[in-house]
Amino acid sequence: MLKKYNLFYYSGLLLNFNDGINRIINLIVEKKVKSLAILIQVCIISGLITLSSSSINSDLSSEVIPNLGGMENLLYITSFFLGLLAPLGIICSLFIFLYVVSIFQVFNENYVKMKLFSIAVISYIPILSGSIVNLILSLSFGVQPYGYITAYGIFQPENSILASITQQVDPFQFFSVLSASYLYSKLFNKERKNTIYLLISWYLINILSTLFMR
Repeated sequence: MLKKYNLFYYSGLLLNFNDGINRIINLIVEKKVKSLAILIQVCIISGLITLSSSSINSDLSSEVIPNLGGMENLLYITSFFLGLLAPLGIICSLFIFLYVVSIFQVFNENYVKMKLFSIAVISYIPILSGSIVNLILSLSFGVQPYGYITAYGIFQPENSILASITQQVDPFQFFSVLSASYLYSKLFNKERKNTIYLLISWYLINILSTLFMR
């Protein structure tokens, strides 16, 4: 019973993609997914990752600007709370995206919002894994301004269109959106090609919105 509250239990199910997805869907249908508990764990781990990253940056800054004093503690506190809140933006975006799609696709279904919220929370786990990998790489090879796990962090193109596209080329984010799209399509008995449509739509919206914000 307690494993339903465990973030790492759902991580294992996502890694075991086909059988794991079916198990997740059964748990969602049976209303056994403890979404709030998972969300709290995700936010705390995200906060700790951001805090650790800030600690690395602070160590580098102290070599250039000694005697940071109380500002360093303030930086740590601020970093932790920003990291704590960071997952909410993506989870809410995934939820809203799937909810808008469901308005046109899902009929005569109970607890749609609750099911979509569970999908959004569980699907964030690969992104959290990417943050952990990026932190490990930063500890091993030094801090990169744009990280290690996106194409933008590696190539840093100056062209605005290429920059917008490469910012979205992140294997962990891709697996996150793929998981959300596949879970949604299977849960509501949609054709497999619906997963591809959702995946393409998500990336088009993100790339276009990034371009317009420049």
